[in-house]
Amino acid sequence: MTKIRVPKPRVTRQQLVERLTQLGVPRGDYSLYGTGRQADGHCMDQLPLGRWVVYYAERGSRDSERFFDDEGDACAELFRRLKEDGVVPANALLL
Repeated sequence: MTKIRVPKPRVTRQQLVERLTQLGVPRGDYSLYGTGRQADGHCMDQLPLGRWVVYYAERGSRDSERFFDDEGDACAELFRRLKEDGVVPANALLL
């Protein structure tokens, strides 16, 4: 039997913020553009040369950094972390 590969849906930063808003997640619980004014919380940012990073910011330091070549993979990781921390309902889907 031949397996058919189904491409992963690609989520953009804009789609992620729309989904988090639908789920009622307060904007202060995450940042999609680096640490900025947020002192603590989950963050995502685009780096030079198009790479992406997801991390947890706390008191000026960045912990649990993961790097991605794809915006959709970074969005999925941030969503997963928010679910893991209970910010997003456990049964919620990204798309």
